[in-house]
Amino acid sequence: MTAKSAGLLLVLLFLSLSLSACASSSKSVQSRNKATVAAFYDEVFSHHNVAAAEHYMAEDYKQHNPMAATGRKAFVDFFTRFFQQSPEWHVTIKRIAADGDMVWVHYHAQRSTGDRGMAVVDLFRMKDGKMVEHWDVVQPVPERSANDNTMF
Repeated sequence: MTAKSAGLLLVLLFLSLSLSACASSSKSVQSRNKATVAAFYDEVFSHHNVAAAEHYMAEDYKQHNPMAATGRKAFVDFFTRFFQQSPEWHVTIKRIAADGDMVWVHYHAQRSTGDRGMAVVDLFRMKDGKMVEHWDVVQPVPERSANDNTMF
C-alpha cells in the first residue's frame, strides 16, 4: 500500500466515522423529541395539567390551526377552559414518529367514554427540545365506513 492510498483510506475512515456519529446524534435528538412530545401528551392531555405546557412549548409557539390563537399562553388559556367543560376528555396515542426536527402523533381523542371521538394527527416542529410550531388534521370517527379498515 502506498502512502497516498493509506492517506486516502484514513480520510475515508474518518469521514465514515463522522457520518456515523452524525446519524447517531440525529437519531438521539429524534428520540428525545419523541419522548418530549409523548410526555407532553401524558402530562397535559391525560392528566389535564395545562400549566406543564411551559416545560414543553416555546413561549412563541406558532399555531397553524386557523381556529386557534398562536402562542403558548393562548394554548394554556384555551385548554384550561376546555378541560373545565370536558373533564373526561382523553387521548390514546396510536403512533408517534420523528424525522429531523419534526414529530407527528396519530391519536384517538374522545370527550368521554363511549364517544366515537376524532382521529387526529398533530405535527410539531421542535427546536432546542421544545415544540415551536404546530399543524393538525382532524376527522370525526364515523358510525359507518365504506371499508372495514379502522381509522387507527
